Parts: sequence; structure tokens; C-alpha cells
Amino acid sequence: MRIEKKKDELLVIVQAGEVEDEYHADMVVHGAGRVPNIADLNLEAAGIETSQDGVVVNEYLQSISNPRVYAAGDVAAGGLPLTPVAMVEGKVAADNLIYGLKRRRADYRVVPSVVFTLPKLASVGLQEAEANRQGLQYDVKFRETADWLHNLRINEAFAGFKIIMDKAPAEF
Repeated sequence: MRIEKKKDELLVIVQAGEVEDEYHADMVVHGAGRVPNIADLNLEAAGIETSQDGVVVNEYLQSISNPRVYAAGDVAAGGLPLTPVAMVEGKVAADNLIYGLKRRRADYRVVPSVVFTLPKLASVGLQEAEANRQGLQYDVKFRETADWLHNLRINEAFAGFKIIMDKAPAEF
């Protein structure tokens, strides 16, 4: 519901149903995510099935209940609430809508993800745990980059990268 500053702490007031609770904290981080802003669209009148996560779509991002409707990003149920995901889905939905064909599906394998903590964390593609689960043969290259000019400029004491490279030849 709200956050109030009380002397040397923060008071977080939350409500679940009819119950209101208070939490005392030194720091508050908003991580609730985004919700689709579709409540006022009266989608039921158009025969568009929704869930709490948005418009229910098939693999082509087409509404499962009204084939004339496509949804992407935060309003499409099922995808991750990340900007790069919305960008991929928007391109897929537009392509399928414009060409009238069910020809493109969203490929989430190479969608980047970033967490803006200190230090920042980012990833794209398979991580080592998934490569191991898939039984892939791979090499790992790791390098600390705290001594790179950019990281020195912003005083980032911890920085680095890890690249996981599949040993199998690429198939085209």
C-alpha cells in the first residue's frame, strides 16, 4: 500500500485481502514485476480469453479464443516480463499479423536478461548448469574485467565475464 520513513528505518504497509501488515526495514527493493494493463478493455466482449497474466495466446502469440487478435510483451500471458522478451514477441506478433501466416514463433533461447544490482548481472544463452543437463561438451572462458577502463572509470571493483562455447560444430 505504501512506504513511510520513520526515523532510521522504513515502514512498509502491505495489504493481503482484508488484512493489513507492517514490516520494518532498512532498505526496500521493488521487485513485484509488471502486470498487464488490460482490465478496462472489456476483452470479454470481443471473445478474448484472459488470465491474471494477460491475453492467453498460442505459440504464434495469437489469441486462443479470437484468432484476429495477437498479443505480445506484458499483455501476453506466459512470457517473462522483460523488455527484450517484449521486443522479440512484438516482432513475432507483427510478422504473423501482417503476413497472416502462422510462420514465426518466439525463440527465447537468446533473449538477454540483466539485473541492475551492484555489481550488475547479465546473461544470454545457456548457462553452465543447463549445458550440463543437456550433456553438451563445452569450453568455458572466464576473465575478470575490473581493471578495464570502463570499470575503473565507474569504480566497479568486481566485474567479469564468462563465455560458454559449445565444442560441437555449428549446424546451419
